[in-house]
Amino acid sequence: MSFTGGQEFTKPALLAYCILPRTDYLGSELQRKAAAILSIEKDDDPHISVVKALKVRDESPLDVPLIQFSWDKAKGIHVFMREKTKEEKEKHKETELDNIARNVFSDRNVLHLRRIV
Repeated sequence: MSFTGGQEFTKPALLAYCILPRTDYLGSELQRKAAAILSIEKDDDPHISVVKALKVRDESPLDVPLIQFSWDKAKGIHVFMREKTKEEKEKHKETELDNIARNVFSDRNVLHLRRIV
């Protein structure tokens, strides 16, 4: 339970907000105040989505498991499938870092220090 302004709240507040970098003050302020920022992305299988933590207050986002879910036509809702294994998570991280490095260093003969930092 948390207390704010003399009021007691027993349920967490959940705010869905599209994150567009450097577009407005409200989005930046929401990100700074958030206890956690979660991202929903497509998995390798396009019928499956993955929830991953981008920021977790007082913890590392790397400690939060990647959660897979998909749409269940019979139930008419999204349903939990499973948590990704540590090996799958490491492979995903390796692929993301490889893509970033290829993007930064592609077609460049010289890379200035200020671009790296």
